[in-house]
Amino acid sequence: MVLSLFLLSPLCFSQNIIQTEIQGKKLNDFIQLENRLENKLFKTDENYVSVKPVFKPVIFERKEKDIPNLLVFYYGYKKDSAIAEILYEWDVHNFDKGENVKKAIAFNKAMIKKYLELIGEVSKKYGKSIREGNLDNLDLLNSSEGLHRSDEWKINDSISISANIDLSEHYERQGMMATVPTHKIRLYVMNEREEEDAGNALSKEKIGL
Repeated sequence: MVLSLFLLSPLCFSQNIIQTEIQGKKLNDFIQLENRLENKLFKTDENYVSVKPVFKPVIFERKEKDIPNLLVFYYGYKKDSAIAEILYEWDVHNFDKGENVKKAIAFNKAMIKKYLELIGEVSKKYGKSIREGNLDNLDLLNSSEGLHRSDEWKINDSISISANIDLSEHYERQGMMATVPTHKIRLYVMNEREEEDAGNALSKEKIGL
């Protein structure tokens, strides 16, 4: 059974919450939410580097069916713990680090269905997205091109939402370099505060390096 997705302003308690109204919210608000949902912290050994003055993300894992479990990354500003960004990520690589992890067509269809549900719910609230790519030609899954789509919404001067999906069953190795299968959905809700970033952000030149 596919559970419906809810976009809610208050911090209600359902495993399917995608919080989009984050302005004025604190990091601890969302930690309390995950605790009430009885979701567990997700531990990772990956290094974290940010060009923003934010804490290392607090990550929770939510159970899913037919697709990878959802990891929710919460980023808070160091100055006052105001929420800076939430990343919702469904990625096979979070749980299977294998180089050539292939999935059945039914799995890819389930990922596409989830993505379209996400886009549909955000669009109901904020209107049509700025869109690139499409998910129509499943034959591309086995090509080097793969399937890709991205969507963006600019809510106001501070808040923006972006989503993307990347699906591919293509595997190719050439010496030390490899193109590996990809099964990933990401949805970002971002609260930009320029006054917080001005003295701490890296220059474009340093980011490029």
